[in-house]
Amino acid sequence: MNSHRPNLNGGKGGKGGNGGRKGGNGGIGERPQLARDDINLFNEINGGIGGTGGDAVGRNDGEGGDGGAGQGPKISTEPLLPGVDFLNVPDMGIDDFCKTYGVRDRSRTLLKGKGFDMAADILEVSEHDLETFGLQAGEIMELKRTLRKFLAKSKRR
Repeated sequence: MNSHRPNLNGGKGGKGGNGGRKGGNGGIGERPQLARDDINLFNEINGGIGGTGGDAVGRNDGEGGDGGAGQGPKISTEPLLPGVDFLNVPDMGIDDFCKTYGVRDRSRTLLKGKGFDMAADILEVSEHDLETFGLQAGEIMELKRTLRKFLAKSKRR
């Protein structure tokens, strides 16, 4: 055990509210999320702890709420498009790529804000990385589809 590295713990869900007939459900203990390159920064990586269910109040026939779920850690291990030969990916600036292939302005803005200058650089990150940058699931799927078109077109040249 390396005491110089911190532990990474998921969140703890809140307690469910009290109710007359049935107590409210406990909250979700959110998972810690990190990129594959960051795994060695931590001594331990622990999942979230679900919240306790609420109590039934003032009723003999009432029941407590369900406890919340504790989510396990989410660690990104795969690049966005596995199996890509990075040596043969053509150079294209992020602005030209987004314009040529119709990538949403919001996605382009988020990628540029994270320092992406070339389209090929996007292939090096994972879906988790893109989520942490602020891209939503639909934007990530669109970006993956667009990158496949970009790579297929570059092979034909």
